Amino acid sequence: MADIAAKEFALWIQPRDAIRQVARQFGDAGNAALALFGRLKDGILVAAAEQAESHGVYSNFKVIPPDHWKALDKIQSGASVWQSGDILIETRSGQSVVSIGYHGIRLDPLQVKKLIGSFSATAEPAEPPFPAIDAVAVEVVVAEIAPPQPIILIEPAVEPPVQHPLPLVPAKAKTTPVSKLHLKAWYNAYRSVYGGTPVDTQAFALQSAQGMFPDKEVSRRLVREIAATRSAKRKHVLSSDARNGAAKPSRTTGSRRAKKEARRRP
Repeated sequence: MADIAAKEFALWIQPRDAIRQVARQFGDAGNAALALFGRLKDGILVAAAEQAESHGVYSNFKVIPPDHWKALDKIQSGASVWQSGDILIETRSGQSVVSIGYHGIRLDPLQVKKLIGSFSATAEPAEPPFPAIDAVAVEVVVAEIAPPQPIILIEPAVEPPVQHPLPLVPAKAKTTPVSKLHLKAWYNAYRSVYGGTPVDTQAFALQSAQGMFPDKEVSRRLVREIAATRSAKRKHVLSSDARNGAAKPSRTTGSRRAKKEARRRP
């Protein structure tokens, strides 16, 4: 039997995959191994090795002839060939014994499928499928036993509160400060009316000045300074008048004293 091409050899299946597929149908790995081995001996199932070696001579993609399989008694399901794909076969050539090692064995997948198909054809027929059920009846049954759907409560959407902008407060217009000259004139009038009275306080004086100049800026400090300056000047005038009166007594006061002394004399 001629050797096979490398492309065709790549499509063949390994022994461990073949025995697994056949055992799935036969129900036993031992029976699967016997079935595969019997077809290898009869030449129905073809096997090839990626590499063959005999007395130092090597060849690739070598087809294993059926006579080499017949040289074996039998191959158990636990043999290494089903897992590793390697096997050593000894055959007779005349009076001598020839040993050949086959490595990387693969099996023809078409024949393996035929083996599985032949078993499926002789197997017991499967149980008949269930009779068809009316689709309308199925829908009615499902509708009767279907659990009630849960009620989902949807809360109404809450609108966010409307934020009204704060009213704009107009800024207070800046006024020009009252002049010191005008403030002095006011103080002279104020002093003539309220000076020395119980209401003559700094707070009342400031209120009076602000009422006098409503469109001007009246400073508390300036009102205090003008009031203090005017008070100091008035005290200075009073003290000067007192000194001058003590130094020069009036003539009227002296004549009165003289008359009183004349009356007291005997």
